[in-house]
Amino acid sequence: MLKQLASRSIKSFGFGYQTTFITASSYITRFRSTAFSTLFINPEPNNIPSLTITDIVDLFSNQIGASKEYANPSNIQEILESRRELMDLLPKSQNELPPRSMKDSFITAIVPLTQNLELRERYITTYGSVRVGRLLEDLDVFAVWSCYNYILNPRAIGHQNPYSVVTALVDTIHFSDDPMNKIADIRLSGHISWVGKSSMEVSVLVDQQVEPGGCKWKKLTSAVFVLVARDPLNQGSAVINPLMAESAEEEAYISLGKERSVKRKLAAQESLFLKPPNEEEREFIHNLFMSRMHPDYCGFRPSHSTNQEQSISTMEEAKHNTLLLCHPQYRNRFNKIFGGFIMRQAFELAFTNVYLYTKTRPKIINIDDILFRKPVEIGSILRFGAQVGYVEGNYIHTPVIAEVMDAETGKSDVTNIFHFTFRTDSIPPPLFPHTYQESMMYLNSRRHFKEMMYQTSIN
Repeated sequence: MLKQLASRSIKSFGFGYQTTFITASSYITRFRSTAFSTLFINPEPNNIPSLTITDIVDLFSNQIGASKEYANPSNIQEILESRRELMDLLPKSQNELPPRSMKDSFITAIVPLTQNLELRERYITTYGSVRVGRLLEDLDVFAVWSCYNYILNPRAIGHQNPYSVVTALVDTIHFSDDPMNKIADIRLSGHISWVGKSSMEVSVLVDQQVEPGGCKWKKLTSAVFVLVARDPLNQGSAVINPLMAESAEEEAYISLGKERSVKRKLAAQESLFLKPPNEEEREFIHNLFMSRMHPDYCGFRPSHSTNQEQSISTMEEAKHNTLLLCHPQYRNRFNKIFGGFIMRQAFELAFTNVYLYTKTRPKIINIDDILFRKPVEIGSILRFGAQVGYVEGNYIHTPVIAEVMDAETGKSDVTNIFHFTFRTDSIPPPLFPHTYQESMMYLNSRRHFKEMMYQTSIN
């Protein structure tokens, strides 16, 4: 399988790919053609869930016994001590747990924008649409709850839930080009799609009523999250139920999750920050350099006129940073900063950065490879850095890095990495790397973009 995936990965990077310009209508056709391929189990068209995202947050509190009020450091230690007693409820191996199926984890929830005016105010954009950042927060909460719905530990029945479930990464989030309606309910549906020893992949579909109160739904987003079960103190991994396929079709669907897991490991091994670029990429960077240089001047003089040079943007000009103090308001139930909140902040910075770069309002198309490397503590100073990394046709790929800053020492520690792909209705300025570091960032963004285009073409 590794050799097969390696061959597929090389193709997926799109080596030799031509300049890309895709219209909104063609993207919509591609996205709608796989309307429910994200899930094996799909919601009924006339199903309007009663469970809301707010309800899920309340359920978290009940299951793990977390307080809805912020606990100061001394109280947090008391809470940890009370959860330490739950360690004995954890199994030592999967053999102690009953097998579970995908349908055991299937849930649906609603974001009730039609009736809840106060909620609608939190989701509306300045353009009258729905804030993508808010949906990212909801997706994170929903994926975690799907995992809790899947895990069944007979020894823990009648006790607080001994598991801590945290988001490890987001494999991908695809977005439809259909505009989101600020007054129509949004539905989230999802289930477990692959399981390891302690890790779980959750596939999620987000759709919205075509008309408020109606029974027809349009697809907005499909997503794949990877989460990890941890012990009650969130200090080590915890064993979870094995996933059982109930048909050959389910077995084939689950195998796709396994394939994605292997592919992520392979991509990590081939990272440009571990290995040098391949031959095609080296040639690509050289040709990009020579496209701007006069061959008779050995790199001392560009080949373009002054006006042409002014139309080319450097990577140094295409980045912005922001600082954030992490207040208790943004915590999760384990008294760490909520991962969905971090995703929202990263997205809104990426969007703003691309908006400034292109001078036209961009449309989010894809998010992939969001890594949650370390938890962010309450009170941390969190710095986000957005960099336009690659431009092809009317597509712009923008990575964002989040790092915790130590105010006293000035040191920083990376906690999260994000990759966003946007599209505009017009061709943005071309982007040019000047240094070797920028060239590697450029190639890394190019790889993410080619992979996204490849996945779009085969789905």
